[in-house]
Amino acid sequence: MKYKLQNYVIKFFLLSVIFFMSSSASASGSCNDRPPAEDFVCNVQSKFVICRMKVRLDLLKESSPDITYACIEEDKAKITPLYQSVKNITRKNPEASKSLQNLYSYWLSSMDALKKIKNERPDKYQYRLDKRELGLRLKSDDFLVKSKLNNEEFDSYPPI
Repeated sequence: MKYKLQNYVIKFFLLSVIFFMSSSASASGSCNDRPPAEDFVCNVQSKFVICRMKVRLDLLKESSPDITYACIEEDKAKITPLYQSVKNITRKNPEASKSLQNLYSYWLSSMDALKKIKNERPDKYQYRLDKRELGLRLKSDDFLVKSKLNNEEFDSYPPI
């Protein structure tokens, strides 16, 4: 009985988080109202976090793997065209281009890492994904900084 109650509390919490994240993204105009580099970063970060929550919820519900991991391939398909357009924009900036490629590769492997390894303890699974999320943030920050270097928009500001 106690286990079922804890399970329901966790499910309610995760559903609340997913609802809050999706509604707050909609309220702010989502990622699409941003410059391309920031739009890409916003999308890869939010898609990772939301898919992670969906996977976690489906694992608790003991759903079939097809249902549990469906968001992984769906989100990869949605991000690919955005990656290609940002790649074209950053091609004149080799540092940003390389950083974008690193971010995209890391994001793809992070999405694959959402699949739970057989017999993996829940705390180890959580820790592994926490490390992935942190790495995603670090690579995102690196890309954003490098995408703004050698950008004419910033050259027009007067020196401090």
